[in-house]
Amino acid sequence: MGKDFVISIEIDGQLVPICHATDCIIDKQYGTLEISGPSSFWRDYIGEYAGYTLQVRGLIAYNESVNWIQLEQFADQRKKLNWSATAFDNGGVVHSGTMLITNLNLTSQMRDAMKFEMSAIGCG
Repeated sequence: MGKDFVISIEIDGQLVPICHATDCIIDKQYGTLEISGPSSFWRDYIGEYAGYTLQVRGLIAYNESVNWIQLEQFADQRKKLNWSATAFDNGGVVHSGTMLITNLNLTSQMRDAMKFEMSAIGCG
């Protein structure tokens, strides 16, 4: 059974956890295409393209392997990143793909830990 759901990105061939991520949302969307014809009263559909987005929230730590500075650099470079997320140390269910960072948000309340939010779109 899994314990902690960890999202990582591939750096130099190694999966490295995103700095102190506290939340990870994988949101899949499934498109439909209407194929209704004049011979029926009811609408009919077939499946179309599918896609997904990622939302990651966490705490800022500049001394981690994947930290805010690296995330900013990846976003500025428009670099596609391989990602993986799992709650298991070995085996089990693993979600993975390629993503492109679409939004970064850095926030902090007075005298509180700095936090970040990252949004990304799946590229396969």
